Amino acid sequence: MFYQVTSELQSEKIAKITEYDKNCTSVIESWDINLDLKRTLQWYWFAKPVNILWCIKEVVETEKEMNNISNGLLAIGCGPNGDDLLVDTKSMEVYFWQHESAADYEKRIKSDCIKVYDHLLALLVNLRNRNYIPWDSHAAEEYYPLFNGK
Repeated sequence: MFYQVTSELQSEKIAKITEYDKNCTSVIESWDINLDLKRTLQWYWFAKPVNILWCIKEVVETEKEMNNISNGLLAIGCGPNGDDLLVDTKSMEVYFWQHESAADYEKRIKSDCIKVYDHLLALLVNLRNRNYIPWDSHAAEEYYPLFNGK
């Protein structure tokens, strides 16, 4: 389903999608992450930043610098106030890191985060449909219960 959604993002001129790692030889292949996430990053991610989402080069550079995967998270973007947008590398849940209240400013851990989507596909579909997407952890805290009908 990732391919379909990212293809639609490109055909609707919302984003330019790139094949970053056609032969699976980049550092992404060595990451211990969900296989759908891995292939999406390698073959169907953004060539340029879109909304709060980074391009694939920024995702790779940030991971090399921060090593968030060791905490089960991968930074895929950032809100304008400095809250990183993270995806759980196994469950594919999407979170905003609360930089103001983080226990350790150098590490991204789930206990310092607010869930914004139950799955990365929900974020991409909302981007595709041009729906509202929260830009930081404070908005995510209000948005998540509404988005999930609570």
